[in-house]
Amino acid sequence: MKKLIFISLMSIVVLSSYGQCKYANKRIVKGLSKQITTQIKLMTKPKIIFKKMSQSSMGAFFINEKNEYFLALILKRENSSSKFEILEKQKLLINFENNTNLTLLSFENVESRMLALFKQEIWAVYKIDKEQLKLFSENPLSKLKIYFVSKKKLSNTFKDEDGNYFEFVVKLKVFKSNLKNQADCILQSK
Repeated sequence: MKKLIFISLMSIVVLSSYGQCKYANKRIVKGLSKQITTQIKLMTKPKIIFKKMSQSSMGAFFINEKNEYFLALILKRENSSSKFEILEKQKLLINFENNTNLTLLSFENVESRMLALFKQEIWAVYKIDKEQLKLFSENPLSKLKIYFVSKKKLSNTFKDEDGNYFEFVVKLKVFKSNLKNQADCILQSK
């Protein structure tokens, strides 16, 4: 009898953790290129990882038909009519709370698009491997540095030897764990 109760409780725990996973409908990924969208097998629903004043960023993980893993970052900037681009192989630097650092390279060239007057959005994609996905699943985020190019100087941006970048310090605990939870969902799905 005790074994039956234990097995029942374990089943509930496993099913409830699976129930926390939210997956995206392909129709909501309007910002991704058709080349990528047509190959998505499974994608987590984008979740906020940074939000402050006129800038916000969301993230999601997906698997394509070749069983390759990707991180999609959605960056929104208000009060900006200036377009910007993230070029293929441009850097994304990620700092985790445990002081581990990860550098990813963008998968393709993408250009921001105007959503409304003075509001830009860009969907950047970064290919990752299973070990990197595990790193996301084990560690909350601390900071993101997203490199880009632009013909005009953009507000709230920085520059170093690698070029112009947006920097997001992730402060809220819920935002720090959003990508961690999504990475868990993708790992569970295989």
